Amino acid sequence: MFQRLVFLVLMFLPMGFAFSHEGATGVVKERMDAMKAIARSTKILSEMVRGEREYDAGIAIAATVNIEKASALSKSLYPNGSNEHPSEVTETIWEKPKEFEAGLEGLEEAARKLRTVLKDSKSLNDVRNGFAVIASSCKSCHSEFRQKQ
Repeated sequence: MFQRLVFLVLMFLPMGFAFSHEGATGVVKERMDAMKAIARSTKILSEMVRGEREYDAGIAIAATVNIEKASALSKSLYPNGSNEHPSEVTETIWEKPKEFEAGLEGLEEAARKLRTVLKDSKSLNDVRNGFAVIASSCKSCHSEFRQKQ
């Protein structure tokens, strides 16, 4: 029950991202919201890894569930012709759709694997190892499919 509550809070709580979503509607807003949910969950894991937040296995597991679900949802949020402002994606998503989908699937799988490990372990080192894969997946996709900030 607690994990479900944390998931819902992480997924839907607008934590200061209103400006980046200004003017976004429809599928563009939906995918921006999904990516922000992934970012919030990734930040939680990052803070645990860096010692800026106390390690809590339940919260870490909820963060991985959030990343997994938002990644899965994101695969359906990039229909052709949906790159209007304020979208932050590049046209490369539609030029290389298989590569883009593989990136989302890689992130989804990395989150699933980390969650499985966390259920059996209480070690922060396990979070570090799994988080490195998640962070690498995010960076790889952003470098090719997201506009430079």
